[in-house]
Amino acid sequence: MTRLTRCILLAVCMAFALPLHSADRTTQIVGGTDVTDLRYPWMASLFFQGEGTAFFPGCGGSLISDRWILSAAHCLIDSQTGQQLSPENVLVLLGSVDLASDSRVFTDVSRVVVHPNYNSNTLQNDLALLELAESVDFSPITLSNSTNPVPENGERATVAGWGNTAEGGNLSILLQEVDLPIVSHNACLPFYNNLSPVNNLCAGRLLSGGQDSCQGDSGGPLFVPRGNQFVQAGIVSGGLGCARAGIPGIYVRLSSYFDWISSFVSVPQVYDGSNDAEVVAIEEPLQTLSANSRVTASVAQADTVIYLTSNTDRVLLETTRGDADLFIFNSITFSDQSLVCSSLSTTAIDECLLNNTGPHYIAVAGFEESDFVLSVSVGNGNVVDVEIETLQLDTPVNRNVREGTATVYKATSGNIATLTSISGDADLAVFSRANFNSDTLICLSEELDSALDRCTYNINGPEVYVVVYGFTNASYTLAIRSAEPVVAPQSDTGTGANSDNGAGGGGGGSLSGIIIILSLLLHSLYRRNKSVPTA
Repeated sequence: MTRLTRCILLAVCMAFALPLHSADRTTQIVGGTDVTDLRYPWMASLFFQGEGTAFFPGCGGSLISDRWILSAAHCLIDSQTGQQLSPENVLVLLGSVDLASDSRVFTDVSRVVVHPNYNSNTLQNDLALLELAESVDFSPITLSNSTNPVPENGERATVAGWGNTAEGGNLSILLQEVDLPIVSHNACLPFYNNLSPVNNLCAGRLLSGGQDSCQGDSGGPLFVPRGNQFVQAGIVSGGLGCARAGIPGIYVRLSSYFDWISSFVSVPQVYDGSNDAEVVAIEEPLQTLSANSRVTASVAQADTVIYLTSNTDRVLLETTRGDADLFIFNSITFSDQSLVCSSLSTTAIDECLLNNTGPHYIAVAGFEESDFVLSVSVGNGNVVDVEIETLQLDTPVNRNVREGTATVYKATSGNIATLTSISGDADLAVFSRANFNSDTLICLSEELDSALDRCTYNINGPEVYVVVYGFTNASYTLAIRSAEPVVAPQSDTGTGANSDNGAGGGGGGSLSGIIIILSLLLHSLYRRNKSVPTA
């Protein structure tokens, strides 16, 4: 059978509302340990009929009463025909942790019930029930309901199964278990679109990777300890690969389906909430951004930072290092239905224009580990610029600049700015004031066939503003001097610039106004085009 995999939300797919895609997953718990006893008597393995009369293991399940097994809907749907499997095509193994044991005893299935609203494209409502042909004597697992739901964000849960021990690996003969942290819906946002915070939960997202459920674990239980019992919190459903660094797995949130389950099964063990006090919930309050304000922060690769704002016209994300993307939602239930704007630009500037009604949830997603400046404004309100690095006389700085972006510096001394493009193509401009326009432009140097740009200026006020514009991705050296220097262009592109690969460089203020970028871009386009005569 298969455990469906989802496509990544960010630039790999380049769209927020892409459908899920399925892929065969023929492996087990990753990074787990052997279970050698019957500590989990409710753990079931589902065997499916292959060619002829042979049956093969493919999914997991859990015993929830003496006659019923709970599993995933996609395990009971034929991947070729899309039709529900017949009961005679399935056998259930209980009371064994070793799939190769000679003492295995299988139980026939008399009925298969797939959730009527199961959607194979979105993995919504991915659960099914199997009625056994006869009662069994094993103890069932305890279920949670909507009155006493589990789990809590941040607590440790256990997932068990016989699935792959590595992505693309082989099924395990011995039952495996692994502990995974429950993570918030926000942590799933960069990877899975249309994921319901009501019907799904996520677990894993270890930055080092290496631990996860995998192919063949589908349908098995995700469970948490409560007092002297285990309570099933979820069902293994899907995920992007297996145990990839920073990427969580998807599980059915079982408490949301208790009413549907109990319409078929008289569930003997239901959690009453009596041990909730032993669990420490991890709250994740959202930072609120008021109108015309700015925040400087960082986001890890494959992580998401969420902010709440109201009465906002414009949201501007400036990535000063790495690659971050911008998403705006009008509801805390993040989906393509609540998405009002997204900007996945490969440049350092992402912008969303909004109406100023109602709350908006701003999600900054790290495609790479990134530093960023996030600004929100309303009407004609201005946001104070980030602090701009001051250039010291005769002290070169080595930086990178991304194509289509600008980095701003201040100079309080000297009269010559020299820019050496070590790799790529960067241009140089000097302005007399911080309102960057043609009236304040002192010098513009955009040499096409030379690695060296030079501007001479006079400081009439307290400072001038030196701007480096990336016509392409570029590494550069910028220096302020008080006399004409003699510069030998460097032929070794591996020297002169540091290893900072960020947009805007480290320390240089990334310009928040679009005017300077557009202005320099127009200048650069004119420079490239004017040398090409037309008939």
